[in-house]
Amino acid sequence: MAVVSEIATGMQGKVELELVNILPVANQLGECPLWHPERQQLYWTDILGCRLYRYTPTTDALEVFDTEERLASFGFIRGSDWLICGFASGIARYQPQSGEVEWLYRLPDQRELRLNDGRVDPQGRFWVGAMIENGDHVARSGFPEAHLYCCDPDGRVTEHLGDIRISNSLSWSSAGDRLYFADSPRHEIYSYEFDAVSGQLGEKILFARTPAGVHPDGSTVDAEGHLWNAHWGASQLVRYGADGAISETFPLPASQPTCCAFGGADFDTLFVTSACCGLDDTQLVREPEAGNLLIYRVHNARGRAEALFAS
Repeated sequence: MAVVSEIATGMQGKVELELVNILPVANQLGECPLWHPERQQLYWTDILGCRLYRYTPTTDALEVFDTEERLASFGFIRGSDWLICGFASGIARYQPQSGEVEWLYRLPDQRELRLNDGRVDPQGRFWVGAMIENGDHVARSGFPEAHLYCCDPDGRVTEHLGDIRISNSLSWSSAGDRLYFADSPRHEIYSYEFDAVSGQLGEKILFARTPAGVHPDGSTVDAEGHLWNAHWGASQLVRYGADGAISETFPLPASQPTCCAFGGADFDTLFVTSACCGLDDTQLVREPEAGNLLIYRVHNARGRAEALFAS
């Protein structure tokens, strides 16, 4: 595993990212990094590679588990070594060591849609959004709609939103009263009023917009309530204030960052997944870190623990 030292300073100079390690995993589409605070391990998926990764920083041990289909996103289950997962075709419980899968819900149209970004809300429900596999067919009459789904701890699944192209950026505000969600091809991140008790979404506002050619991908929220978003196509992470204003921008050595997660004993480590899919040979030569896991020490900011599925 490569050890490096490089400082990326936000535009306001307050927060710094020190690149301390790179895992050369060459993921086709690395996604959904999540830190398990009890096990002190990082999990993430390579969606197109049909693999789940587990990394232990203290020993530098990296484990890889093959999945029976594309694993898009997942969450940890309280008191269990199973995961609650958004596979390409539906929602399931999954045990990495044995490979066992217990299906809870299947998408109505698995030819044109697949599940994508997902996360557990503060009340222990798993939310996961779908995406249209073939963007050329978006305007076709009768094309199935992509939705946002919520899976309750009892396994009941409900539909939310609609007219989605690619679901991304699922995160909750520090108070748990707002849901952040991006529809990547629209170049917009939204903020929804969120009823914690019922799990219903309320008023939608435009939180942030990305420039043309830059797609908002996965997000996480830090201890101060700032939203960190991976800007696919722009080689950067952006830290937004609660009002949607950009407070920091951090350059990355990969043009297709996909998501980020805080971890470590003090949540002062930032893990960034990336992708190499779609890059030609010339681009791959220019971007040797494309698809690798980037590990940063964070100065002047901290993360917070992710919620657990209350099964």
